Amino acid sequence: RKLIYRDRKLTNEFVSATSSAERILGRASNGEVFASSSGSEGIVGPGFKTTTTEIEANVFFRKNGIDGPLVSPVDDTYAGIYQRSNLTVTFNQTMNVESINFNIPSFIPTNADLYTLRVYPENNITSSQSLNLFFMDIRKNTTVKEIVNYLRERNVTYVKVGITDIDGIIRGKYMHVDKFIKSVKEGFGFCDVIFGWDSSDELYSFPNNKEKPFTGWHTGYPDQLANVVIGTGRNNYFEGNTPLFLAELKDGQVCPRGVLKRVLQRLESINLLARASLEYEFFLFKETSETIRKKKYKNLNNFTPGMFGYSILRSSVHAELYQEILSMCSSMDMDLEGLHTETGPGVIEAAISVDEGLASADKASLFKTFSKILAQRHELMATFMAKWSPDFPGQSGHLHHSLWNKNGTSAFYDGSEMHGMSKTMKHFLAGQLQLLPKVLPMIAPTINSYSRMIKGFWAPTNANWGIDNRTCAMRVIAGSPKSQRIE
Repeated sequence: RKLIYRDRKLTNEFVSATSSAERILGRASNGEVFASSSGSEGIVGPGFKTTTTEIEANVFFRKNGIDGPLVSPVDDTYAGIYQRSNLTVTFNQTMNVESINFNIPSFIPTNADLYTLRVYPENNITSSQSLNLFFMDIRKNTTVKEIVNYLRERNVTYVKVGITDIDGIIRGKYMHVDKFIKSVKEGFGFCDVIFGWDSSDELYSFPNNKEKPFTGWHTGYPDQLANVVIGTGRNNYFEGNTPLFLAELKDGQVCPRGVLKRVLQRLESINLLARASLEYEFFLFKETSETIRKKKYKNLNNFTPGMFGYSILRSSVHAELYQEILSMCSSMDMDLEGLHTETGPGVIEAAISVDEGLASADKASLFKTFSKILAQRHELMATFMAKWSPDFPGQSGHLHHSLWNKNGTSAFYDGSEMHGMSKTMKHFLAGQLQLLPKVLPMIAPTINSYSRMIKGFWAPTNANWGIDNRTCAMRVIAGSPKSQRIE
C-alpha cells in the first residue's frame, strides 16, 4: 500500500513543528493519516538535504506492542520489529513540502491506531527524525458523538449520503455537515420516488393491481423518514474530505436494507447468525455513456478481446486498473478476497471478502456502484447485466452463505457427517431448493436475467445441488468449520 500526498501546501510552520504539532498530511487507503513529530525540527531537519527539491530517505515502521530498541536497526537483528521502506519528500519552488511518498508495510492492518515511523537520511544512518502515524479510521466511529467529533476535527463541509433502491442502485445526495449531524440525530426526509421507479427512472404503473403500491400518483411521492446508519461511514475514495454514509427508511417495508434487517432479526430469534460473501462478474467496454447510446448499445468495443479466464498476462498488462480496483475496495472497507479475468472479452470477476449478513449486502451494493464510477473515470463502461449479448457467455453474481451459532461456531459443520454437512445445513439446503422458484424474481429480477438461463451456458436451469459442482443451482462447498458454506 502506498501513501501519496499530492499538492499539499504545508507551510514552514509544519516544517519546524514541535512534538505537539498535528497536521494533516493526506489520505491513506485505510483512513486519514496524521503526523506528529517528536523532533523539534519536524520532518525536515538535519541531514535531509533541504537545499534540494527532492529527498530520499530510509524509513522504518515499528510494530506496537513489540519490545525493541527505539532506534531503527541497520541490519536484520530486529527483523519482525521494524520493516524498512523508502521515503521521498518533494518540495515546491518556495521550499514548502509538496508531497510525501512512502510505502506502508503489509503488516499494518486497516484498523491500526498508531505506528512509529523513524526516518533516516539516505547517507546518514545516525541522524533521524521520528513520526507517529495515527490511522484515523472512520469505520471505527460507532456512536453519534464519535461521528460528530470526527467530522468537526477534520473540518468536513459536506457528506454524501446514499440509500439503496429496489434495484440495488445507491441513490443519494450531498448534505452540508450541519444538516447531516442533525440528520444523524433525528433522521431526515428522502423522496420515496426511488421506490416507485425503475433503474431508468420510469415510474411503475400497476393499473390492474388490487392493492395500492407503496408510492405513486395516489400518494404524491412524499418524503419518507430516513435514518443515517451508524457505523456505515466510509472514506469516499474519489472525493477526499467528503465521507460517505449509508441510510435506510425508518419504515423498512420496501427498503431492501430494512427487509434484510427483518429477516436477520428472525434468524437471530432462533439463535443463528448469517455470514455471506458475494462474487460479481462484470464486462468492461471501451465506451462512454454517450458512445453506447449513439451505437444503440450494439457493436460495443470490449476492454480486451477474446476469451482468457484467470489471465495473469492481461491483469499484468492492465495492472494499474486492477491495482486501483483493489485500492478503492480496501479504502472503502469492501476488501476483495480475489480479483481476476473471467471467460469472455473484457470480463472481470471480483470476490468480496466475507462479512456478517447486513454488512456483506452493504459491501455488495457499494461495489457495484463504485466499480462503475471507477470505470467511467477511466473512460470505460462496466455492466453487471446478466446477458448483454447472445454471442458471449453471460455473467452472474454468486452468493456464498453460511449460518453460525451465537457462540461463534459453525451451524453448517458437523465432522461426524458425510461432507461435514450438519443437520442445520441440510435443512437450510432443502429449504433453499424448495423455495428457489419463489425466490427467483429477487435473484433474477429482469427480463434480461432469463436470457442467461439457458442449458450449457454456466447458469442454473434446475433447482438442484451438488458437492463442489458449479453446474448446479446450489454448490455445497465442504471444508473446515470456517469455510463450510453453500454457493
